Amino acid sequence: MDLFTLGLIVVGSIAVAGHYILESIKIKNGNIVRSEGYSGGLLVSKEELNSFLGIREKDVQDFLDQFGKQLTIHTFNGNTYYSADNIREVINANK
Repeated sequence: MDLFTLGLIVVGSIAVAGHYILESIKIKNGNIVRSEGYSGGLLVSKEELNSFLGIREKDVQDFLDQFGKQLTIHTFNGNTYYSADNIREVINANK
């Protein structure tokens, strides 16, 4: 291995480590956009609700009419998603 290749490896390693250190500092200081810091588990889009719930596609709107006010809505890039954990909690609470 020549000196140039070794230098590239060292510089690349320092750059990657520096990136992760700066990101962790941003998170600790709270300087991160909320959507970047989402840690709530699986998100389900409205189009996927019928598969997730095991209901027909035309029954999704009835489900949203009945439980929509209890569901937590997340919006990323203009798309609406529902938290899978929140959906389970709402269904179990209303059994």
